[in-house]
Amino acid sequence: MKTKSVVLILLLTALTWFAGCSDSRNVTVKSADSVGVITGRVIDFSTQQPIANAQVILKTGINFMVTKTISDSNPNPNLNRTGVFTFNGVPAGQYTIKIVATGYAVIQDDSSMDYNSYTNSNNTVVYDYGNIPLYKGYNLDVYVNSNGTALSGIHIYTVENDTICGYIGNSWFYSPEITATTDATGHATLSGLSQCEYYEIVAPATDVNGDGIYDYQTGIAYSPDLPLAGSNMALSLNMPPAQRYDNISVLATSAVNYPNLSTGSWYYDPFMGYVYAAVAPQGDIVYVFNYPVSLDYVSLDYGNVRVVATDPNYGHILNTPFSATLSAGNTVLTIHPTSNLAINNTYLLSGQVSANIGGALQTYALGSSPLTLWYVFDNTSTGVSSTLSSSGFTITADNFNGVVNSGVASAVYLKFPEFVRGTYKILAVTNAGTTTYYGAFGAQGNLSGSTNDRIYYEGNVGGGGCEGLNCGPAGLKVVYRVPLGINLADDSSLGGGAPGVNNVTVSLDLTDTEGNRYVTPAGGITISIN
Repeated sequence: MKTKSVVLILLLTALTWFAGCSDSRNVTVKSADSVGVITGRVIDFSTQQPIANAQVILKTGINFMVTKTISDSNPNPNLNRTGVFTFNGVPAGQYTIKIVATGYAVIQDDSSMDYNSYTNSNNTVVYDYGNIPLYKGYNLDVYVNSNGTALSGIHIYTVENDTICGYIGNSWFYSPEITATTDATGHATLSGLSQCEYYEIVAPATDVNGDGIYDYQTGIAYSPDLPLAGSNMALSLNMPPAQRYDNISVLATSAVNYPNLSTGSWYYDPFMGYVYAAVAPQGDIVYVFNYPVSLDYVSLDYGNVRVVATDPNYGHILNTPFSATLSAGNTVLTIHPTSNLAINNTYLLSGQVSANIGGALQTYALGSSPLTLWYVFDNTSTGVSSTLSSSGFTITADNFNGVVNSGVASAVYLKFPEFVRGTYKILAVTNAGTTTYYGAFGAQGNLSGSTNDRIYYEGNVGGGGCEGLNCGPAGLKVVYRVPLGINLADDSSLGGGAPGVNNVTVSLDLTDTEGNRYVTPAGGITISIN
């Protein structure tokens, strides 16, 4: 739910700048003399104002076309073309388009121009992206070292660890792989990172002497949680010394932990087994290895149990179409489903990679415990807005005691309809009508985290959860919740056995899975306990 000025180095790195991600948009060729046109308007996501002089690069096959968005002084807003770009003579076939603007995150889209639809009488095929919003960006200075010794000439890469913003405009733009090389002091600057993406920064294992033996293993570091737009952020990345007889290991993945509070352990899917990782429906499954690897084989399947029992495929193991690519010096494996994954289902990933380390062939089984099963969480809820009340995004507080109006005090959680990140602060707590004020330095913490109570089923199993085969067609709901560290009973406004007024006043600064931000007004918001 994570670019400052963007350095225009794209033409110098044109052969390495795209990473596989595609969408289903097609425009098909009608005749040999058809002419393809791609156009759009680049705007600021926050202000919705057009951005002039943004660089737009179109790659078709091995050919590149480069243009800049228009800067127009026409005072008539209906005629002003500021922010517009156009490519003429686009051939049929696959293409990749990348947009770079100073102070904004770099974005990219992979698609195809096929020519049979959208063709006018002049045989001109036009695809108009419409408005393409850019999020603010930042630059990241990375110091690459091995136990404190600076390493020069090391190539570093960005890998999306978590997609917070999701869809941009009417197409699947994403944050592409960004690369840089360390200088004599071990420093390199990655430009064009997005505020609404979390990244793993990867420095692939390196053979410094060219003797066929690695000197350093792959090193990884993580981007800041809440980078400031237009700022220079910095971090240190350590590459451990390599040993001749190292085994292949996974340094990091794109996994989001998915525990189950009701059992106090990891989520258990009775059809598939224990689940230790999760992925967004539009997301990729990513592995980062300690050495460059070759992909021997891989498969992705899911148990189709989150449907009604009368579904002809209920309970079946279904295969999922996907593409698999190696990047970042063959140390990063990305498994990209060709369509969205099925929400609330559990996927089984299996396969094998291999590597030659110190002259010995090593293999590694993908899906080795604990990353065999991947749960698909729902990040498609209506997003939060700056006014909240107009967005349909509801924030509640719940003690999850399984009984309405029981009068029993239980642990209180903030409850959101989807994953959020940011911070919270407790300003006041009212317990049975008595209010305690926490002051300026009240209890506070992060909204995102890996504690075993964040993602939770609310369904038709005793009001407390939905397990595997017991899930019905109605009542299944997944919520994101954050523990506040306080115990309260239900609020008296609910009636029944609730003992009195029970609520919590909190100050929030949160961003949802679509990248929308909400900050509570002065004094926070008061939420009754459900």
